[in-house]
Amino acid sequence: MPFISRVRRLLSSLAKDRSKDAWDELAMRPIRDAAQAPEFTADTIRADPWTAVYLPIPPDADAALLQQVREAMTLCRETVEGPP
Repeated sequence: MPFISRVRRLLSSLAKDRSKDAWDELAMRPIRDAAQAPEFTADTIRADPWTAVYLPIPPDADAALLQQVREAMTLCRETVEGPP
């Protein structure tokens, strides 16, 4: 019995690790996709605010998108600088 219990615990642990890896992969996918975009969009900024910093400005950016960029860049700056 102790051997079977150890095997069950090991299998349970492995299943949890795989589940966590799958969850992490699923959570990171939108961020990775945003980072690979040719230019920032409202969707890329929602997925990863840093795309407003390092991706090019789209030629057809409207005022609402530029306002979203300003807010995202402020958030990024505050994250780097820390509290006042």
